[in-house]
Amino acid sequence: PKWSTILASPMLYVVSVPLLFVDLCLEVYHRLTFPLLGIPLVRRREYIRIDRHRLQYLPAILKLACVYCGYANGLLQYAARIAADTEAYFCPIKHQDSVGFHQPPHHRAFVEYDDEEGFWLRQEEEYRKQG
Repeated sequence: PKWSTILASPMLYVVSVPLLFVDLCLEVYHRLTFPLLGIPLVRRREYIRIDRHRLQYLPAILKLACVYCGYANGLLQYAARIAADTEAYFCPIKHQDSVGFHQPPHHRAFVEYDDEEGFWLRQEEEYRKQG
């Protein structure tokens, strides 16, 4: 590996500490709250994949980086999915249009911003599904 890779590697791994904390908090929230609200659990293994470290041709430092990247990127995608499902439950309203804002894909099914009637109709429909 290049010397810059060796110098940068410790900075990657320092971020692992807050990621582990986020992972713990996220998992507690997910496992306790989703069943309570009737939201289906998100399958963790569909987002976090750690397997590239088994590639024989990678040097050890890159294998370690692959473990970090598989975990970090997978965790953040998993967290985004849990946040999206939470948003869909509590506040399924699109954001106000603005230049440069990238609307998340899960917002496609949301009620338009400022559509009060649509919002209450959706809430009523969801209530009927649960009752």
